[in-house]
Amino acid sequence: QILDVDYTLVNDMPVIRIFGKTEYGEVVCGFFERFLPYFYVVPRDGKKDEMIKFLERLPIKPQKIESVKKFLPIGFSEDGIEMLKITLKNPATVSEMRDLIRRTDYCENGFEADILFKNRFMSDADIRGMGWVEIVSKPIRTATVRANKTVKITDIKRIDSLENVPFRYLSFDIEVVAKKGVPEPRDDPIIIISACFAPDYNKKKSVVLTTKRIEGDDVMVFIDERGMLESFVSIVNEYDPDIITGFNTNNFD
Repeated sequence: QILDVDYTLVNDMPVIRIFGKTEYGEVVCGFFERFLPYFYVVPRDGKKDEMIKFLERLPIKPQKIESVKKFLPIGFSEDGIEMLKITLKNPATVSEMRDLIRRTDYCENGFEADILFKNRFMSDADIRGMGWVEIVSKPIRTATVRANKTVKITDIKRIDSLENVPFRYLSFDIEVVAKKGVPEPRDDPIIIISACFAPDYNKKKSVVLTTKRIEGDDVMVFIDERGMLESFVSIVNEYDPDIITGFNTNNFD
């Protein structure tokens, strides 16, 4: 069951990483290597050959330039129109290439250069977040991720109708002392971190980490913010949650 998808670069080539769990609760990371970023360009009338020559002269070299027929997102045509499908190596160069092409007289329009690379892969592979997949793979050894199994994927397909695996949830919240106005991480210390777990963490449903002298069975007191933060990171790593949540967590905590 897919929990997350991202990619990393190896020798300037993207490698998709699919993180998930098996029906038995094992954490798996699968690496998929045969997918490259691409987008579409509509050349102006009579400018197709000039555009191709322009692309071949650029410092960012396309991996492939293909003529394809596609339907425009607006309007109607029975057969679609001819476009150039431009395939690159590094996903980070897609927007740069698009901008270079837009500034020429050869380009009428362009499409799909703004689709995030991982979303492009998921769409093309017909897979979805929290959905289930069946993979053909072989084991590999890597120190770049933490998982029970790491594999190189040679084939992947979506399967339906399975229930969720048992997830590990961590919800946390922080409290900060602000000298003035909106708290700033460089100047204003965190004084409390509270965390709740499902299932329990070391037989505890919750813990409170603090630099204040507070009594309690689930309270951990530290002499400074650094020690408190390092301990919280250790707890997260040891508990290894599948889902981290909280209130305004992404925007503040």
